[in-house]
Amino acid sequence: MEHYELMFVLPGSLDPATVLAVQARVDDYIQNASGTTTTKVDLERRRLAYKIGQQTHGYYSIRQFDIEPAKIKDIDQKLHLENEVLRYMLVKAPVMTAEAIKEMMAGEKYKIVKPVPVVVAPKEAKTSVTALTEDEKLFAEAHVAKVDVDTEKNKVSIEELDKKLDAILEDTDLASKL
Repeated sequence: MEHYELMFVLPGSLDPATVLAVQARVDDYIQNASGTTTTKVDLERRRLAYKIGQQTHGYYSIRQFDIEPAKIKDIDQKLHLENEVLRYMLVKAPVMTAEAIKEMMAGEKYKIVKPVPVVVAPKEAKTSVTALTEDEKLFAEAHVAKVDVDTEKNKVSIEELDKKLDAILEDTDLASKL
């Protein structure tokens, strides 16, 4: 027997009774395939990292179980046909307790590190011109003066970009802005 972990996401629009029914069906799939469940973790409704269809929230559930590797294909096929399951992942996994899984999902062990902005100074344009006639020198100097780049005007902070990006992603009706 091998140890496996199944993580699946149900739509956030489902009512709690339906969520419990789908979770029970998934448990039955494992049990009918002669698997023994070692850990069950049902997390609360959470925001998805990206939209799946029209869903922005979902119910996360994790099941760890021991089963013969030949029976995994049966469970995989049944999950693939389950309409209420948005996404699922079935992998071989180390044995973990329910508390360890909840702690890991809470994000207490992992911290998001923001990138440090790197400021690169623009290269200065060469203004000295040699081996040119006087007319060419005047023409070149006039064009070099026009190319002066205002870098302070073009700088936008990362925070401002994040706010604009969040506003765009939160907007559900982008067609009205086009």
